[in-house]
Amino acid sequence: MMPAVITILFAVIGIVLIVFDLLKRKRCSEKVRAECIAVNTSRSHDSNGRGKRTYNPTWEIEYNGRTITLGSNSYTSKYVAPGHHRTLRINPDNPEEFMDPSGGTLIIGIGFFVLGIIATVLVFTGTIQ
Repeated sequence: MMPAVITILFAVIGIVLIVFDLLKRKRCSEKVRAECIAVNTSRSHDSNGRGKRTYNPTWEIEYNGRTITLGSNSYTSKYVAPGHHRTLRINPDNPEEFMDPSGGTLIIGIGFFVLGIIATVLVFTGTIQ
């Protein structure tokens, strides 16, 4: 019974990630060109003592005659150099709300959902227990 709950939970998490991404894409409908103006770096170590770096870029955009600085609390393993340009999506009603379409939330959600469904089918058919 517990494997079925876990596999169904994977599918539900996938659905939540997909819906979250699609709703944010709907709100953040305006595409803008952004320039990375700074990058915060965080270092951590895994259980084997290996170092891992993650990055948090700060972006600057021009929108409706204003210069707006955009930053978030999320970190990524992909390094973005200051001066790099990228297309971001912003909420035209609240330009400080933005999303980076290359963030991968939609792909991760689809992956969780597909793996959850496949694993659930395998659990209920007795292929895995």
